[in-house]
Amino acid sequence: MPRPLTDIDKTKQTRAKKVEDRLREILKDLQECQLSEDDIMHIKQQLCEIDELIVDSAVHEKDGSIEPGQAIISELLNKCHELSSEKLEELEA
Repeated sequence: MPRPLTDIDKTKQTRAKKVEDRLREILKDLQECQLSEDDIMHIKQQLCEIDELIVDSAVHEKDGSIEPGQAIISELLNKCHELSSEKLEELEA
């Protein structure tokens, strides 16, 4: 079962770092876990929630600033979307 999406504002880490860490967890789940269709749909929902945090191709901090490393977040997000879609297609085949 994939990990639940955690509240990204609870610790002192930047929002961007929290999003990056969560995307790495999701990618690891997609690569290493035996996931059901429900698990993958849950992951896809989490990815949509992360998508909503991205404005103008960046995760903005509470003060409006943009931390470096946004390209990594974008790359991880794209990989997660692609892999989750591939895994879902495999299950439906």
